[in-house]
Amino acid sequence: MTCYKSHYYLRTIFLRTQTMQQIVDVKPYQVPIPLHIRVIKKWKTQMMDYLKSQATDQDLCYLFVDKHGAAIEATANPKKETYFDSKLKIGSCYKVGEYISTKSREYMKVVPHDASLRLGTMTTFEPLHDISIPTYYYNFATYDMLAIRKAHPRPLTGNNNDLIFS
Repeated sequence: MTCYKSHYYLRTIFLRTQTMQQIVDVKPYQVPIPLHIRVIKKWKTQMMDYLKSQATDQDLCYLFVDKHGAAIEATANPKKETYFDSKLKIGSCYKVGEYISTKSREYMKVVPHDASLRLGTMTTFEPLHDISIPTYYYNFATYDMLAIRKAHPRPLTGNNNDLIFS
């Protein structure tokens, strides 16, 4: 048995023993264990090309939430939007498998999670009829967190008398 075949065989056995995972337990670069989620939101990130004065789509993004109220961002190739529109409907629940878990982006994070999901054409979406998964996601700040969230991370331009923050 070659190394590739033995790796595939062990991975298959492992996945069969894992029935479901919570979003909070998803770690970057781990083996994909199925998630039961609801699709909360969909949007596209864009990159501005200032030389051509036009914006280009960078990622197709989704916000997933599980029945425990935890959320994770999922991204896909924007050129595959028609494919994902046929698979995912906003507000619907799915069992998602065969995704790729990566580190979440640092700039303008959508949710405070260390991992994000990368979706592809091999990702599986099995419809669920689970009404226990929330239809909204909230990330409230405690009083102790207000100062941290209010603080500006770094100045972009300017001098000591005239600073502009992002």
